[in-house]
Amino acid sequence: MFGRSSTSMPDAVATEFPATPTPTINIDSDSLNGTNITFMYPWTGDVQIAMEDMVDDFNSSNEWGIQVTTRAPGSASALAEAVGNDLLNYAPPEVIAAPIDYLLRLNLEDDVVVDLTPYVESPEYGITGDDIKYFADVFWQQDVVDDYRYGIPAQRTARVMVYNKTWAEELGFTDPPSTPEEFQQQVCEAAGQLKLDATGYNDGLGGWILNYEDMTMVSWLTAFGSDFSKNNRIAFNNNQTISTLSYLRELLDNECAWLSSKPEPYKYFAERQTLVYTADLQEIFLQQHAQTFYASTDEWVVLPFPSETEPVVLAQGPSYAVLATTEKKKLAAWLFVRWLSSVDQQGRILKASATLPLSQESIQYAIELEDTLPQWVDVTGLLQYAVVPPSDPDWANARMVLEDASWQLFKTEMTTDQIPDLVQLMDQTLSEISVDNP
Repeated sequence: MFGRSSTSMPDAVATEFPATPTPTINIDSDSLNGTNITFMYPWTGDVQIAMEDMVDDFNSSNEWGIQVTTRAPGSASALAEAVGNDLLNYAPPEVIAAPIDYLLRLNLEDDVVVDLTPYVESPEYGITGDDIKYFADVFWQQDVVDDYRYGIPAQRTARVMVYNKTWAEELGFTDPPSTPEEFQQQVCEAAGQLKLDATGYNDGLGGWILNYEDMTMVSWLTAFGSDFSKNNRIAFNNNQTISTLSYLRELLDNECAWLSSKPEPYKYFAERQTLVYTADLQEIFLQQHAQTFYASTDEWVVLPFPSETEPVVLAQGPSYAVLATTEKKKLAAWLFVRWLSSVDQQGRILKASATLPLSQESIQYAIELEDTLPQWVDVTGLLQYAVVPPSDPDWANARMVLEDASWQLFKTEMTTDQIPDLVQLMDQTLSEISVDNP
């Protein structure tokens, strides 16, 4: 159910085009002059600034005379709400940036997401094989479900481990942890060392800061081999899930992991009160600032999640999608999406966000990040471990169920022998709230 990249970036996506004739797009691009479309996206901050500059460039330079107006609701959830309201008024935006599970759910409910396959494969307006290679296969294929292309990758971030290499070496570990057993050894040693120092306020700290956000938990589950698939539905009730949750609960019970009273881990990490914590890639800038503010000279790195087989980096993010409208606006929207998807524009978003490169080629556009953020080198090396969540309309519900169960997992009264029942309850709950539950 998960897609995994190869151990190195491919030179080209292994995509075989169908032998059947490609559908014809019966719109003349000369008729698009003056066509106005709306683009709604979830980004804020530096990425929003970069995107507005990009749209201005497109509006002033595109050969078809297409004009794009932007809307930025401020988040993915706010975008979903805004699109829903627009659909009620029969005036949806022509282009949106949203994750695949939302696009699938949107098509189930309203049947408005355009299949981009004819546009991608169009001899006149499509994306050539040379351009397709600018996408890692794991990302390019994620937006295709049952031969229906819902989108084109726009951005992918990832959940990672932020690890204090200097402190770990002082504790006697020459290499970062690559397996769950090694991870447990290192965080337990860090927690034990703080108990031996002269201060008492930090007893119980030092190890991994517990984080039960959904994507952290999905990353751990994936690292333990769970595939979330049973009878073509998302399911958690399997031995891998039970093993994962038991492992995490034992970290807490053995005082090798701890619950923070503060929402942000950056100060704890800079002051050696945690050896490692989990974060989104966008947070590494914040950790860098914290290291400077708290005068830490420790060397720190970004790591994938440890696994007995292959390290895991769970990648997620929005894709560009076209919503159903007139044929003329569909083509205008596609040409805009095609322009946004070029490696030049990929690089501009990458430079603004320091997220995962969509391809090896896009790395060069943000190479100067190495000067201001040395951990960027770590980020570029994570592509080989990238996996993606299930492309399923129920994925948002599954994440909600998992996060709620994880909160229960770390409650004081929970014991490891209760975990099988908890996992069974997860599947029951997910079944009850499934998008296709009658």
